[in-house]
Amino acid sequence: MKPLERVLQFYSAEKQAEFSAMGPAERLAWLDEIHSLLTRGAASRP
Repeated sequence: MKPLERVLQFYSAEKQAEFSAMGPAERLAWLDEIHSLLTRGAASRP
Protein backbone atom coordinates (compact mmCIF):
# COMPACT_ATOMS: atom_id res chain seq x y z
CA MET A 1 0.00 0.00 0.00
CA LYS A 2 1.30 3.43 -0.94
CA PRO A 3 1.65 6.04 1.85
CA LEU A 4 -1.06 8.17 0.26
CA GLU A 5 -3.47 5.24 0.17
CA ARG A 6 -2.71 4.61 3.83
CA VAL A 7 -3.64 8.20 4.70
CA LEU A 8 -6.79 8.21 2.56
CA GLN A 9 -8.16 5.01 4.09
CA PHE A 10 -8.82 6.99 7.30
CA TYR A 11 -11.00 9.47 5.43
CA SER A 12 -14.65 9.14 4.55
CA ALA A 13 -15.70 8.24 1.02
CA GLU A 14 -16.79 11.88 0.61
CA LYS A 15 -13.31 13.15 1.49
CA GLN A 16 -11.69 10.58 -0.78
CA ALA A 17 -13.90 11.75 -3.69
CA GLU A 18 -13.02 15.37 -2.88
CA PHE A 19 -9.31 14.50 -2.97
CA SER A 20 -9.72 12.65 -6.28
CA ALA A 21 -11.33 15.75 -7.80
CA MET A 22 -8.41 18.02 -6.81
CA GLY A 23 -5.77 19.17 -9.23
CA PRO A 24 -2.09 18.31 -8.66
CA ALA A 25 -1.30 21.65 -6.96
CA GLU A 26 -4.27 21.30 -4.59
CA ARG A 27 -3.24 17.75 -3.72
CA LEU A 28 0.29 18.89 -2.95
CA ALA A 29 -0.97 21.67 -0.68
CA TRP A 30 -3.28 19.22 1.10
CA LEU A 31 -0.49 16.70 1.61
CA ASP A 32 1.86 19.44 2.86
CA GLU A 33 -0.77 20.42 5.41
CA ILE A 34 -1.23 16.81 6.57
CA HIS A 35 2.53 16.34 6.76
CA SER A 36 3.04 19.47 8.85
CA LEU A 37 0.24 18.43 11.22
CA LEU A 38 1.74 14.97 11.62
CA THR A 39 5.29 16.19 12.14
CA ARG A 40 4.18 18.90 14.56
CA GLY A 41 2.20 16.32 16.50
CA ALA A 42 5.17 13.94 16.58
CA ALA A 43 7.52 16.71 17.71
CA SER A 44 5.25 17.64 20.62
CA ARG A 45 5.23 14.12 22.02
CA PRO A 46 7.39 13.47 25.06
